[in-house]
Amino acid sequence: MKLTIREAAAMLNVPETKLYRWVDDGEIPFVTIQHHPLFHRLELLEWAMEQDLPISVDLYEDPTEAPFATALELGGGHVMTAAGLPQIADDLPIDAGDRDVIRAVIAARGHEMFQVRDRIAVPTARSPLICPELPPTVMLWWCRDDVLTVDGQPTKAVFAIAAPTVLDHLQLLSRLLLVLRDDGFVQAVQRVYPIANVIAEARRAGGAIKAEKARARTER
Repeated sequence: MKLTIREAAAMLNVPETKLYRWVDDGEIPFVTIQHHPLFHRLELLEWAMEQDLPISVDLYEDPTEAPFATALELGGGHVMTAAGLPQIADDLPIDAGDRDVIRAVIAARGHEMFQVRDRIAVPTARSPLICPELPPTVMLWWCRDDVLTVDGQPTKAVFAIAAPTVLDHLQLLSRLLLVLRDDGFVQAVQRVYPIANVIAEARRAGGAIKAEKARARTER
């Protein structure tokens, strides 16, 4: 899906003039079609993650979908052992054959599937774990004593997303990136246990984001 300047600016929560400056300076991925810059949604999300920019979920959000906290409650909290990232597959409630395939993929490409910020690993946009039989699910692993290194960086916690479609993956990823900008949620993740505290902070942060969006609409 290609986004216009207006849609991309809304997604990145920046003025259109700033987006034009990024285009002129070649700082942002885009294509030119009939003299107009257009943006690929997936490329834009990955670029924003690299730049540590907040992402609006408006272009992904389906009002009928369950909130982020519900997906996290479904996935729960786990402790990652020396087995590392492939352990993610072991905790997925899926058929053994599918689990073996996902474990092999993570073992081969796991360090490309996550990026680390503030010692917290989050999934990348281009490497979804697609599990058609599962509802959208977010799982959290705590890495005791920094036993895990992802992309050369010591990692304290890992979020993983298992989703039935790529769109579900992108929706949950954009929500995760938003709540990770909330200090209370990040502190709950870094304190380690109980998962109920992290879920409560996710629910609070999600409510605050929703309220802020509602206020912004009324002020337009």
